[in-house]
Amino acid sequence: MIAARNRLLLSALTFTAAFSQAAPKLEAQSGATSIPALVDRSDTIVVARPLGSEVINGRKRWHFVVSRTLSGTSPRRFTLEEPEGRACGRALSGLLPGLHHIAFLRSRGEGDPKLVISGAAALPKLSPALEEFVQDLLATEANSVERVQLLADAIRPASASDPMQEHVDASALSALSIHPRLAALDGERWSQLRSRARTVSEARPDVMPSVARLLLREGSIQSLSVLAEFAESPRPTEVRAYALRCLHQVPTEQLALVTASLPLDRSLKLTRALQAVESVAEARRRFRSIRPGNIR
Repeated sequence: MIAARNRLLLSALTFTAAFSQAAPKLEAQSGATSIPALVDRSDTIVVARPLGSEVINGRKRWHFVVSRTLSGTSPRRFTLEEPEGRACGRALSGLLPGLHHIAFLRSRGEGDPKLVISGAAALPKLSPALEEFVQDLLATEANSVERVQLLADAIRPASASDPMQEHVDASALSALSIHPRLAALDGERWSQLRSRARTVSEARPDVMPSVARLLLREGSIQSLSVLAEFAESPRPTEVRAYALRCLHQVPTEQLALVTASLPLDRSLKLTRALQAVESVAEARRRFRSIRPGNIR
């Protein structure tokens, strides 16, 4: 009997590990690297193109010429450098001469400016959608109602003519999901957001954490029902797993209203899936409570 119980616990823990590994693949833009955060942290933002590079004492140095300044003040030319080679946190290793980028910069007195954060997020390729988004952000205060409305309106179906629209969507969702004035959005905007969240998450599964935070914060039956759709839809495994974990955080009374609003077959399917999540959570709690002296 003890052996059977241990096999059951091992099975649950195996499911726990598999379930835990699904969600971490979903890594949306963090708040610190989203375009709104970069706009707010930069004292200079320019459209610039790299002219050429050189390596000096193991450091790659790129020379840029500024095409136009979006905010702050910048010299006509500036230089950025970092250790040579590709590595996490590098911004310059994939540059090609002549291609325009938006550079989010912090001035350093008399010397060349530097990127506001390390990494390619602070030096994205230029596109009409991205430049328009940056200019609109510059016209609003970070914690204002106007900013939260702008972020909601910026999320649009991806445009084949401007692939950077997906980058705008991911940035807007990330910033919107943690914005302090989220409650200022009206019902019409929330309806649009729920619809666009479905579309964007299909194209970009990595935005699911931002979408889930957003829907959980709003907390209406309509928003939680969208999460339920994600949990039972034929989306990637990690998306379904993440949605289930988020629904597991919802109070029982609200969750009952969500399942009651679904057709019977879908309600039963979701209920069984949530019971499996609870089994995983219970297995985790039991595993964490185990001490070497308690094993028999």
